[in-house]
Amino acid sequence: MEALHLADENGLSKSQIVNIEAFAQLVVRRGDPEIGFQLLAATETARIEFGLLAPPVHRAAIDEAVAQAHHVTPEHVAAAAWAAGEAMSLDAAVEYLLTR
Repeated sequence: MEALHLADENGLSKSQIVNIEAFAQLVVRRGDPEIGFQLLAATETARIEFGLLAPPVHRAAIDEAVAQAHHVTPEHVAAAAWAAGEAMSLDAAVEYLLTR
């Protein structure tokens, strides 16, 4: 969490994205796929906005987390969570994690 907080204070968007993706993967593994979908959608939207591609190893981990979340989540719930994440700014995702 400290890395995420420091990145937020210093405006390091790429670092924030990577940290949020890591937390999202943990959240999915710990059994909260809806939050994972939201956070991963927020970071995916930010990556597109900033023109940042995920390195192949990170992309594989992200895709694995999404697949794992899909495995345990009804499609309509997954779609709603993803849409909510797409609407979430990177700052909102950081704030969400900092207050959890």
